[in-house]
Amino acid sequence: VFLSDRDGPIHIFKQAIDQPQPELLVGGDDALALPKINPAGTDLLYLVMPKQGQASPNVRIMRMPLAGGPAQLVLEAPGIWNQECARFPATLCIFSPGGMNQQLFFSFDPVTGANTELKSASGIDKDSDLPNWELSHDGKYLARSILKPNQDAAIRILSIADGSNRTVEVKGWSILNGIYWSADDETLWAGGVNPKQAGFGGANTCPLLEIDLDGKVRVMASDSDVCFIVGIPSPDGRYLAVEGAKADTSNVWLLQNF
Repeated sequence: VFLSDRDGPIHIFKQAIDQPQPELLVGGDDALALPKINPAGTDLLYLVMPKQGQASPNVRIMRMPLAGGPAQLVLEAPGIWNQECARFPATLCIFSPGGMNQQLFFSFDPVTGANTELKSASGIDKDSDLPNWELSHDGKYLARSILKPNQDAAIRILSIADGSNRTVEVKGWSILNGIYWSADDETLWAGGVNPKQAGFGGANTCPLLEIDLDGKVRVMASDSDVCFIVGIPSPDGRYLAVEGAKADTSNVWLLQNF
């Protein structure tokens, strides 16, 4: 499931890995963002962002069946910029409202929209510039990047249950383009930038990394013309969908036997 402007506006598509063409899931002229899947794997959750000049600043989380059907409003709140769900049998879904450097976390019901602040995650936003976060598939941990100028990147791993956290240093890499848990929640995938090479987006500067929870890094893919952004594993761990950018175009690659 992905966003694309292949038919003009940015719409949401789904595409089986053995299909040559995608199917349109969500069209229209709304400002769409962040398509994600509910814990049961049956519904699409996505954001509708406020347009310029729109009276309400609220971002809407919408839900629609992957098999097709009308979209329904789940909830709305000002400034939602990220949302994610764990995978069944876990049922946790989380969204973040507000600015990226003034971060709160709320758990929410992906059907009713009922939500409550996660107090255990309140201390994760005090040590990071330009962060991104990802919920583990079992719903137990938040991983959040720590990116600061002229320093190696790091990842903060926070326990949802009790708020305890630890830092995983990612030595030799200044930027993590995106982070995503592996299918078994044992490692993290990210696109990395090495400060000793050319600037962001240059040749061989954005390889795909696998990072274990002790900070050991393996370079899994590198391309002289492509800046890898993120790697997203299939639920069974057999496949990895890899997003990369090349000049003004983007493509998705499929890696096997990685």
